[in-house]
Amino acid sequence: MLNNSKDNVIKNVLLFIRMSKNYYRKEIDGLRAVAILPVVLYHTYSFSFAKGGFLGVDIFFVISGFLITNILLDEISLTNKISLINFYNRRVRRIIPALFFVTLMCIYPAYKLLFPITFKEFGQSLMGVSKLIPNLIFLIQGGYFGEPESLKPLLHTWSLGVEEQFYFFFPLFLIIFWKVLKRKILFVISILFFFSLIIADDLSNGSYFRENFFLPFTRMWEFLAGAFISYYNFFLKKKNLKLFEKNLLSVLGVFLLIYSFLILGKYPHPSFLTAIPVLGTCLIILFGTGETFIGKFLSWKYIVGIGLISYSLYLWHVPIFVFARHYNFMSNLEGNNYYLSSTKYFFLIAIVFAMSYFSWKYIEQPFRQKKIFKDNLKKKKISDRNLIKLCIISFLIIFFSGYLINKNDGYIERFPQEVSNYLNYEYSYASDEIINPCRESLSKIIKRKIVNEKYKQKKIFDECRILGDKKYEPKTILIGDSLTHSLVPLFNNHFSNKKSSFYYYIEDCFTSEGFMIEGYCFNDFQSILNNSNVENIIIFFRWSVKLSSFNKFEKIYYCGINLCYDQKNIDLFKKREKKLQESFRKKIDLLLDKNKKITIIYPLPYIGIDPPKYLASMVLNKKVPLASVDYNETIYRNSSTKKFLDSFKGNVLRIYPDKIFCNTFIKDKCAINLKEKVFFSDSTHLSLEGADLLGNEILEKTNLFNMK
Repeated sequence: MLNNSKDNVIKNVLLFIRMSKNYYRKEIDGLRAVAILPVVLYHTYSFSFAKGGFLGVDIFFVISGFLITNILLDEISLTNKISLINFYNRRVRRIIPALFFVTLMCIYPAYKLLFPITFKEFGQSLMGVSKLIPNLIFLIQGGYFGEPESLKPLLHTWSLGVEEQFYFFFPLFLIIFWKVLKRKILFVISILFFFSLIIADDLSNGSYFRENFFLPFTRMWEFLAGAFISYYNFFLKKKNLKLFEKNLLSVLGVFLLIYSFLILGKYPHPSFLTAIPVLGTCLIILFGTGETFIGKFLSWKYIVGIGLISYSLYLWHVPIFVFARHYNFMSNLEGNNYYLSSTKYFFLIAIVFAMSYFSWKYIEQPFRQKKIFKDNLKKKKISDRNLIKLCIISFLIIFFSGYLINKNDGYIERFPQEVSNYLNYEYSYASDEIINPCRESLSKIIKRKIVNEKYKQKKIFDECRILGDKKYEPKTILIGDSLTHSLVPLFNNHFSNKKSSFYYYIEDCFTSEGFMIEGYCFNDFQSILNNSNVENIIIFFRWSVKLSSFNKFEKIYYCGINLCYDQKNIDLFKKREKKLQESFRKKIDLLLDKNKKITIIYPLPYIGIDPPKYLASMVLNKKVPLASVDYNETIYRNSSTKKFLDSFKGNVLRIYPDKIFCNTFIKDKCAINLKEKVFFSDSTHLSLEGADLLGNEILEKTNLFNMK
């Protein structure tokens, strides 16, 4: 009995030593610095070289998986068990105090700076943070027309939600399977790893890309990659590699990270491509030890210092950037937009570092070391009981603040009624049920993957694409992209009232290159071509994304909606434009040969601002709430697109939005609003009121208005 007691003491001492500073690797903190700096730069949205900076979060996931598995395998190997109480105590001390502190600090500036709709969403995110499920809250909030990510103060906490959910799952997983499988548990981890990765890649290119980004099971493989490294070090590693080999592999890891940050930002993640930065991180952790070139660099005291405060840097940088953007907008600075100059961002980054150092020293460190400074500079233990009290009090303040903000619609009474009326137009768009009628449910996707069943592409004339009165055979098809969304409610009601129906087709096939390539686009086009019941084809796209626009007034080219930045860029876009035009022309000509009636809706005026927020800001700054763009600018910008669309001959009806919105309400201007009526819900899309004006014009000119 006495010997058993001594053995337990020895095991506990060994466990403490292995998890103490003697077991600490400086280069891991250095790697945290490598992860956090690109993330901070990415969230400025101002530096083109940092467009892949968000992949730093994936590095954090791998590091977390590695360190957590280290801790758990240490405990299992020495004590043959896992103390969940100790594990969760360490996780709470590591994450919750700083998270709750920063969240509490965000409430007052959010109250002062956020418009009601944005503030209401902020309240929802407060409830999500308090319950450690912010990723799920942001998933529910999101959508095509959701509030831009650059304006959400707590959006970055989604990753902490994913981490906490992994921390809850993984120890329980080890406890259950270790008893049965012991070291063979690697087989189960491998199955979970590949299942998670395959699901993530499948969802990355579909309509569930948001679910793929925010849900924990599509991120699990990244944590498990770190777990693999830990398992390898504990049970599979036979001997150390030579220094040259370590240097080579760790340098390769660095190159993979650099490549990821510079090149992979334009692709959807997580996916198979995300395996590149994940592999790079694994190579650095495995082989970038202290004696290597990379290890020495990552162990440099300044790099380590950034790594030590990386958690606080992560917590502070987004809210500080976001509140600065909102202040910039509401103060009517720099032309009523959220843009901040690079100089301002460097100043804000300095503030972020100062705040991060403060919270690391006075929040993170005291709670992690279970000690706090008193006035007499003596250290006093933060007991688990006091930790629980502080967490409960913070939880209640954060949760109920969020609950009240959400319940009271963002305390809309903070602003004049006129401001609220304009802001309501941000949500002037059709519901997801209408604009995504054929969307496959997430549960069906997962079930299909489990049974290895291929996705059956919805055909163009599937019943789910029929809107209006489905009892009647459709004779009309509406084809386009997101610009058609706001037209759908009007069309749906009109066709229902007229006892008729129409097909709604929002695939990108009509403006893609080479439609004759075998596949669903080819099949869909052939179906339209050969369906004798379909008489009317209405086409409405965001032409500026597909076709370049030469602005004769400014003598500059737009590659899509953005300025072409050099002649090479112009030449590449023109080459692509030519292919798109040839493909589109062939389609139209074939349809005309089949006596189809083609209606093409010409480009909308390019707005370039967020009208609801812009008009609200005008009211707050005691200015006349009137927004418009120059009519001549619209003509010049769309001149090349108009020239191409004008070239079609035959039974083609043309609808000109500029004749509805331009030079009608305001001379020589394209009106964005008329008094309290706002025609655009954002910089690109019509509001439901604007769509009513355009939609009625379409129905009248196509003779669908009085159809029987």
